[in-house]
Amino acid sequence: MGKCDIRVQNLILATGQPTPLPSGGPANFNFQIANYTNIDSDGFNVTVKRDGEIGESGIFYVSKVPAMTVINYPLEINGVIGGTHEIEIEALYDDLDLSNNKVTGTFIWAGIPNLQTIITNIVPSTVELCQDVRINFRVNNFSYDNVEGTTNIKVLVNNQLTNLGWRKENFKARTYIEQSFTANFMEPGVYKISIVADSLTAVESNENDNTAEARITVKDATRLNNDNPTKPILINQGDVHWYYAQFKEDGKANFYVKPLKESLDVNIEIHKESVRGELIGKSSKGAGQADLIEKKSVQAGVKYYIGISCNSGSGCYSLKCKNYTLDQILSYDEIESYVNSNNLTSIQRDALHRINTYANNEKIKQAICNNQPIIFFFEGAGLNTNTKYNKENGRSEYSIDRYGAISLIIKNNKIIFFTDQASTLPDKPKGTKYDIPTLLDGVYSIAEFLHKSTYPAFNIKNAKVIRYGATEWYNSTSNGINIHVGYNTYKYPNYPAKDGDGSWSNSEGCQLLSMRENVKSDAASSNCLCYDPNGTVCGIYNKFSKSIGLVDSNIFSSTNGSVINKKMNSVSGIVVVDREYLDVNNITLQSLYGKDGLEYVRSGVN
Repeated sequence: MGKCDIRVQNLILATGQPTPLPSGGPANFNFQIANYTNIDSDGFNVTVKRDGEIGESGIFYVSKVPAMTVINYPLEINGVIGGTHEIEIEALYDDLDLSNNKVTGTFIWAGIPNLQTIITNIVPSTVELCQDVRINFRVNNFSYDNVEGTTNIKVLVNNQLTNLGWRKENFKARTYIEQSFTANFMEPGVYKISIVADSLTAVESNENDNTAEARITVKDATRLNNDNPTKPILINQGDVHWYYAQFKEDGKANFYVKPLKESLDVNIEIHKESVRGELIGKSSKGAGQADLIEKKSVQAGVKYYIGISCNSGSGCYSLKCKNYTLDQILSYDEIESYVNSNNLTSIQRDALHRINTYANNEKIKQAICNNQPIIFFFEGAGLNTNTKYNKENGRSEYSIDRYGAISLIIKNNKIIFFTDQASTLPDKPKGTKYDIPTLLDGVYSIAEFLHKSTYPAFNIKNAKVIRYGATEWYNSTSNGINIHVGYNTYKYPNYPAKDGDGSWSNSEGCQLLSMRENVKSDAASSNCLCYDPNGTVCGIYNKFSKSIGLVDSNIFSSTNGSVINKKMNSVSGIVVVDREYLDVNNITLQSLYGKDGLEYVRSGVN
């Protein structure tokens, strides 16, 4: 067989190919192989070179080219970077004219970046408030071109740009960047994290891939229940624990953290509304020392975030918060529950609700904030308000004597003591030997002392009183108004006999708690109230003095009333005397005070 004249010719872009060609491909071409002799060719190889090198298209085999025939061939080339490149196609055939068995062409590829961002890992994806979360990501340059100039990597949270970012100069083709960062979140919620890679100098071939997104769930801090300390909580050096408190009422609040190990040093700080909100208090006492932030104004419904940080050591701590309402001393539910469980009368129920009218009194507010007890006396709401009184000596005409008031103690917004056997009125307000004081309605401070140097009691400071002179009532003060146990004609018929006639049964103006604990109705005496002979002697006062913290054990013997304990504790508190329910039209009371005197016992002589 003779030699053929094989020619490679007409290398052109395929129909529809853009110019310039996209870097990386695919780029499609057409070319021809022709046989200009009268004999068929044998089979042969064809090479495809890019810039003188055999490229990805490599070498392919042509079985034969028939005589006097032109065959069209397609060609696809991939992976070409941006720039001007020479494509050469050569038939490896020993023919008549080797100068015609190859064709070359010069074509332009555009350098277009193709960036892809992937978030590879988030540890953890659900976190506590302010807990660190680690985010790892990768940016790939999938194109066959270097990204000339600057590639900018940005971090967005909920579509808002953050100050986190990276810049990569001359991002090389077919390489990647790996980065990681730590974030923490100061508000609870679900956060969308977006990481975006942008070429600042070129339009990308596929911008949909250059953003990666993930979501992180941030749980709110642990809520503290008001006046309910936490169980021991372990903390290590460098740790920060967050809690929040949310109160039902406006008022004041105390926050208290106590390390349960002497070597443990913890701090406490309080922020309003968020962990980076207004700082309303901070305390750091040192290792083994409890920290207290007290008397801070708080608003109902607002979250107060409490941060506990560990300076040194490792161990457990306990945390507590306490809210003191400004417009309520007792909650409605507390009052109604107490009324129902103790079967109180309607007037006693009204008296308990009246307590909250004192909520904005400055002394009351201060006592609540300082966790001090508050004593209330409501004259006219007691056990025997309808008892008849003897005009001459002020005694009840029955053996129970006159106990027309209720008395109760409130601490930590709870009723801790109640009796319906109390009195705020002296037996003979118009005493014959000297001008007997009657304490006016009001709010007073109290201090502990030994009554008659005999047993623990309370003195009312700066007492405002009225007294009856020879012919009229007048305003005065007294430093001798006390709170102590009352006596009665049943046990002490001649106490205190200050007038020399042995007629007084109870008081020279002090606030009294009945001597006997139990009282019952005596049907044989026209349903009047009489002492139960089996009642505990001084039981009411023993309960009162222990409830308020004046003593740790009974002052009086429950059998004979003798003093068995004089050891008293220091107690600061408040007493409120209120005669809203006193019946000023009661004829027998008017016989003791006169009508004008009953009008003065509340606010004094005008």
